[in-house]
Amino acid sequence: LVSSWAVPKAVIRWIRVKRALLFVGLPSLVLLSSCTVFGAADPTPVARVVQNTPDAPATPTPPPTVMPTATPTATPAPVHTENEAESAVWAIVGVCADRLSADEGTQIAMRFSTNHSPDDGGWLVRAFSRDPALDFGEWIVFEPSGVVSPLDNVAESIDDPSLLCTLPTSVFASGNTPIQFATPTPTPMPAATPIPTPVPDSTPTPTPAPTATPGPAIIDGGQAALRVWLASYRCFSPPTYSSDFTARQDDPERWIVEGRRPGGSGTELLFGLWLVITQTGTVQPWDTVADGIFAESCFIQPD
Repeated sequence: LVSSWAVPKAVIRWIRVKRALLFVGLPSLVLLSSCTVFGAADPTPVARVVQNTPDAPATPTPPPTVMPTATPTATPAPVHTENEAESAVWAIVGVCADRLSADEGTQIAMRFSTNHSPDDGGWLVRAFSRDPALDFGEWIVFEPSGVVSPLDNVAESIDDPSLLCTLPTSVFASGNTPIQFATPTPTPMPAATPIPTPVPDSTPTPTPAPTATPGPAIIDGGQAALRVWLASYRCFSPPTYSSDFTARQDDPERWIVEGRRPGGSGTELLFGLWLVITQTGTVQPWDTVADGIFAESCFIQPD
């Protein structure tokens, strides 16, 4: 009985040992398998495809805006000396003098007559030239501020930017002649040439010949006297002769004709005083004798 029980125990212990070994070796086997399957490096290289994303177009940087530099306004400085006052006036009249120098063909030398006038608040400056003797006006330069102002018409015209200085057409025999001024004439823009309109063919209209203007009917005294004699000779007895009439021109519009002849015993025969119109040759009475003859039917205006 003892031997038969001992054998089974020994078998049981062997089984337990083997089972323990089995459980101890199984994790190692699993770990070894995982290293072989999952952890082993694959000797075959794998190509990697990398897709490059195109760069976005760069936005150009705008250039910086350049701000214009403001031109400082000249501030008049106080004027303390005669030379400073004359220089301030020259800055204005010099433009006018240079223009006249160009017109004259020679340099016009400016001169100044300057007086300090505290009552007026500054310097009184008279600008002029000697050859030619020209007057460029009187000016005042205010001492505290240096501002220049005109005091007469010539200076005001020079100070007016819309006027141009010109040389005077004539100069004074003595003294300075004021310069003259002109308004600049704008240059006209050439007019666009219109496109000619086609004209249908037609018979040209003949241009009428100019009508001659008739000249005066009477051109001298002989014609005027003869015309009176032709108009009135039928009305006198004894008859008159053309030599009994003489004429003189009263004005360009008419002639005065007198008819007379010496008679017997120191008397004189009168045939009237007449007018003859220069342009038409019409005969008109001018005294009572002529009035009586003019009313008779024997008086006939000559053609």
